[in-house]
Amino acid sequence: MNQLSFSTSGVPVAVALNFDARDEPDVESEETGGLMKIMMFLEFVESSVRDSMLPPGKGTILHSFMMATAESLTPRENVAAIRALENATMNIAKDRGFLGVFTTNTSPLTQQLGTDVLGYQTLLDYQINQYVDPNGDRIFGKAPDDMRAIVCWKPLE
Repeated sequence: MNQLSFSTSGVPVAVALNFDARDEPDVESEETGGLMKIMMFLEFVESSVRDSMLPPGKGTILHSFMMATAESLTPRENVAAIRALENATMNIAKDRGFLGVFTTNTSPLTQQLGTDVLGYQTLLDYQINQYVDPNGDRIFGKAPDDMRAIVCWKPLE
C-alpha cells in the first residue's frame, strides 16, 4: 500500500485511486477498451485545468479519481460511504502536506456532495457527449445532454 492509500478493517465498501497529480505513473497498456478510453477522457478534461489553474510542483495536488462503492449498498449507505471516502481522502491530503484535492466527478451524487457539502470549487463543467477522442470517435455520443464531467479542486486550509 502506498502512502496515499488507506484501508479500514472489515469488508471494503468504497474505493478510489489517489495519486500525486504531478507524479502519476504512466499508463502503458495495449488495452484499448473501456478503461483506457475513460483514462484518455479524464486526461482530456483534466490536463488543461491541472496545468493552468492548480499549484505547480510535486506534493501539491492529490488527485483522487475512479471512486466507486459496492453494488450491495442501499442509497443511504452509498451516500455515507462516498462521504466517508471523500473525508478520508481529504485527511490523507492534509496529513501528507498537499495543498488540495483534485477530482473529476461524473456521478450526480459526487457532484452534489463535492460542491454543495464538501466545498469543492468547480473549475470545468464539461458535457460528456461532446467529447471526441483522438480517433475522431464520439465514444459518449449517446449520453444525455445533462451528463456532465465536473472537474473540481478543494483547497485545504
